[in-house]
Amino acid sequence: MRNVLSSKLAQFTYAQIIDGLPIEDVAWDQRIPAVYGNHPIEHHPELCPGALEFALEYKDKLDFELLSFPRELTTKYVQSTPDSKVFNTRLIELVAMALNLIGILLFDVGIEVHQGTGGRSIEAITHWKQDPDDETLPTMFHHPYHLHGDIYPLGVSNLVGYWAEDRILGGVNLAQPPNVYIITSRAGTTPRYWQLLDSQQEGLVDFFLKEDDAGKGPLLLMCTEENKVRIDERFAVVPRGVYRDVWQRLPPSEKHMRHMDRRPRREGDYPRMERWI
Repeated sequence: MRNVLSSKLAQFTYAQIIDGLPIEDVAWDQRIPAVYGNHPIEHHPELCPGALEFALEYKDKLDFELLSFPRELTTKYVQSTPDSKVFNTRLIELVAMALNLIGILLFDVGIEVHQGTGGRSIEAITHWKQDPDDETLPTMFHHPYHLHGDIYPLGVSNLVGYWAEDRILGGVNLAQPPNVYIITSRAGTTPRYWQLLDSQQEGLVDFFLKEDDAGKGPLLLMCTEENKVRIDERFAVVPRGVYRDVWQRLPPSEKHMRHMDRRPRREGDYPRMERWI
């Protein structure tokens, strides 16, 4: 965790939570952006003064004993054989959850050093509507595939945790080890769950365990054409069993299923289609 938190990506991500708002580029950088039109977040191009400095101070003082993990998860980690592929996947899972929990802690503290964007408060920007019929979420820190704060144990805080985890590492999900699946919300990326290559998993674990290369690892792994194993997001939890928290996604509606069936199959999302054709 010290290695990950020493990365500029992690520091910048948590600094935005401390700020109270994401910067403009990050708010737009989602596959399904929550902002559109003349959204006032466009007046927030950089962090407010003090946000990054507070993030650096928090990193140095963080007490990892504040992070509480589910017993089932830690038991599976302890029971795995060190240096095995199962051990590696469980380690990646624990790191992802730790990143998620740190995001939750920072959000719950409610520091918010934001000094106003175009004369607007955090609440005004978060709940801004271009159309009165538009729906808004309670925070701008959210992953487009994890939006069900009404059923999450910690409510809105869980939205922020998933957002932080995704911005730093990608949304980590497991089926049966030894494979980790990622679902990334970045603009232009596939909406499908994609499986890490063995080389990607090994590179990530090597970075976690290094003592002389803190902050310089392969964080935020992105899907490439080499990641052939992918799962439609509607089939990931049921029946494929690819998830970390069983409550993280609601089952897809029939309307959503019909919509997905009608979507064209792009090679970028289905790299095996060309070979099949």
